[in-house]
Amino acid sequence: MCFPHPVDGIGHGFKESVGLEDFKLGINLDDSENLVFYIQLITKGKYVKELIKRQEVEFLAEFDCEYTFFRMSKSSIEREFTFVIPRKSVYHELTFSCSIVVKDKLDYQDPYGEWSDDFKEVESFQLKKGDPIVIYPERVFPLDLKFEKLYAAGSFIQVDKTDKPSSWIDINDEKIVIMLPNKTYKMFEELHRDRQFATIFQASFIMNALAEALMHIHEDIYKNKLWARAICQRVNTEKNLKEYREVIEEQGSKQRVYELAQAILDDPYSRLLLSLKDIQNSQTNNRR
Repeated sequence: MCFPHPVDGIGHGFKESVGLEDFKLGINLDDSENLVFYIQLITKGKYVKELIKRQEVEFLAEFDCEYTFFRMSKSSIEREFTFVIPRKSVYHELTFSCSIVVKDKLDYQDPYGEWSDDFKEVESFQLKKGDPIVIYPERVFPLDLKFEKLYAAGSFIQVDKTDKPSSWIDINDEKIVIMLPNKTYKMFEELHRDRQFATIFQASFIMNALAEALMHIHEDIYKNKLWARAICQRVNTEKNLKEYREVIEEQGSKQRVYELAQAILDDPYSRLLLSLKDIQNSQTNNRR
């Protein structure tokens, strides 16, 4: 996409461009008939903020579902939008696109020196109604994920058996698969139905498998895997996980990877110790 004038978010039009972090997307899944999406758009440029205040530009938000051809768009002088979408009208995924466009005509200038050097010789551009001055990165929301169940590790991690003599982790499938040797897997099958062992499993091989996957989540070959999309969706929408965005967008440090894994599993080590304490107390009471 190319424009004759500088557009914030496209190419190198601005010295500091809007990014994915400036496009806030939230969802409410409590309605059984509708999906309710909330959008908030952040602006950085001083001149853009002035144009918004003078109401010479407006925010434009739209989404489309290419699988059902369902599309909806809204424009507003406010930076926040709500979309109520019938669940039966969309399938597989939604693509959200947002921008800031000219309301009528505009003598587009750079009073604060925010344009890149590519446009330093141009004093102004004459823009017409609908011309964009800011285009945000697209956000894709995958509908085939059971987001109301994502708090359960089993929604994106599973355990399977292998003929190999040692355990290993497969992240090439749609889920993160922990492969256990046949005898080990048989023991797991006998134990995993007991809820008191759930925290032990999460703080051990499930934690290790999740951390291993997070080390590679930013790589192109894994980005479209179901497990990666599920984790990215949680990181982008849950308040306590948003600080770890660099882990899913680029290669994060081992420390940050393990911090994110612990946050996703809701502090498994602390829960493990509490669970063991409960088991100890139960055994003590039984001896009395």
